[in-house]
Amino acid sequence: MNKENIVQVDTNDLTTLKQIQSASKELLAELGQIKLLELSIEKRIENAKNYQVQLNEKEILIGKMLQEKYGKGSVDLATGTFIPE
Repeated sequence: MNKENIVQVDTNDLTTLKQIQSASKELLAELGQIKLLELSIEKRIENAKNYQVQLNEKEILIGKMLQEKYGKGSVDLATGTFIPE
């Protein structure tokens, strides 16, 4: 490269280039934050799914236990009574 071909960049152009570079860095940081949030949400969804499975298993277990104890029917939670089929 020949030193006599080097030209000073206009201050406005240089400022614009620096603004674009800064905005690109901010965008990259924002995308990184979004990805971290996405991973956190995925983990929360997985935890909720596992909890749902646990609740379903518990519901089946208590249903079997109540059926053995009271027979087939349903429980009125408001009154605390068993209603046979």
